[in-house]
Amino acid sequence: MARIPTSVKRRLPRLRRRRQREIQAPTSVRSTTPFRYDASFRIAGIGKFHEEISLMTGIAATKSHKSGDVRRFGSKRVWLQDLWILDSPLGEEASLDDHLQWLWNTIEPHKSYFASLISRATWADVCVGCLSESAYPVLSASSASLSMIREINLSLSFNFTCV
Repeated sequence: MARIPTSVKRRLPRLRRRRQREIQAPTSVRSTTPFRYDASFRIAGIGKFHEEISLMTGIAATKSHKSGDVRRFGSKRVWLQDLWILDSPLGEEASLDDHLQWLWNTIEPHKSYFASLISRATWADVCVGCLSESAYPVLSASSASLSMIREINLSLSFNFTCV
């Protein structure tokens, strides 16, 4: 029997809701594009700086947790590492370039501060996602959209979900 990865298990409720929406509003009406994108800027291992980031930059994390925090109310499981995440708020209809450009426009005025944080972090990346109704999802980004990755020395992570 195949093992279902934890990341897939976490996304299953979201995929079920999407499937329900598809049933209620067919794809031809709901969507004109077969791809939906998102992007996040993530820094791990800098828990003591979470509050400082907001004070220094005015940027509030979309999600954050510190090592040892309880994962969910009533659960005994805890987060094993700190994580600070800034999600693009543009929604799934925006292009991947738009998401990446929004993140860079938000971070760029503070790039030296973020570069110093990243040098102390366990890891940092830009996570790009593609939810696709196609069996062959495509990620394509212009070199201008990827300047953030070059300028503050980030990794790039991919999250493909086919429905």
